[in-house]
Formats: sequence, structure tokens, C-alpha cells
Amino acid sequence: MTDFAAIAAADFVVEAVPEKIEIKRRVLTEADKVPAPEVILTSNTSSISITTLAAIYQAARALCGMHFMNPVPGWR
Repeated sequence: MTDFAAIAAADFVVEAVPEKIEIKRRVLTEADKVPAPEVILTSNTSSISITTLAAIYQAARALCGMHFMNPVPGWR
């Protein structure tokens, strides 16, 4: 079980669960209930469109998308 209360004082929240739309919907819906309305909520996704997530998420808060590479490429 995820402790969503841990994000209560956050200024910026990144959801980074597996690329399964049902998991993301559950996590985003619960994560939206905790921090202040001005806190930015983002989803780390590469295979699900942010438009699709925003449509099922249906919160008043804006949802941003981002993508982290794994592993992060080394720059020299």
C-alpha cells in the first residue's frame, strides 16, 4: 500500500508507476487528494498519452507529462 500522506508537504509530485492505465488512474486519483491545489502533479510515461491520462483522471488540477530514461545515458 502506498502512503499518499507522505506527499502532503510536496511542491511537485511525480507519479512513476508501471505503464498500465488502471494503475496510473488509481494512483493519480489518490495522489490528487493530498497536496494543495497549486502543487504540480506529473506522470512519468512514455507509452500512454497525457491526453488519455488527463481524460480518465478528471481532476481540477493540471496534469503534466514527463519521461525519464532508464538507464540515464552518461554524457561526457
